[in-house]
Amino acid sequence: MAKEYWTPGAGWRTGSGFEMFDRLGHPGKYTDCMKLASSTTTTFTGSLYGYGAFLIENATNVEFTSSNGVGIPGASFNTKEIVDIAPRRIKIGGTGVVYVFRTKG
Repeated sequence: MAKEYWTPGAGWRTGSGFEMFDRLGHPGKYTDCMKLASSTTTTFTGSLYGYGAFLIENATNVEFTSSNGVGIPGASFNTKEIVDIAPRRIKIGGTGVVYVFRTKG
């Protein structure tokens, strides 16, 4: 939905307001975030390549596989902390919740 927003030098403009990210880039370390719901398996290849960090909200029934193929149980990680390890696959049972972050580069 279009809305009015202010830009320095150009004044009031109409648009989504997100054009500045396309023009100037994303500040910070991460450029995208995706929530993985329970009862899903996500493989980070193809269009999902580039996710380089994750945060486990609920570690119950979470199986994490790093980009080099090492499997680590979700319970091995602290919850609610961003971990800078690239996932190859994340499998979540009936109650787990994980967020993944796409990194720059």
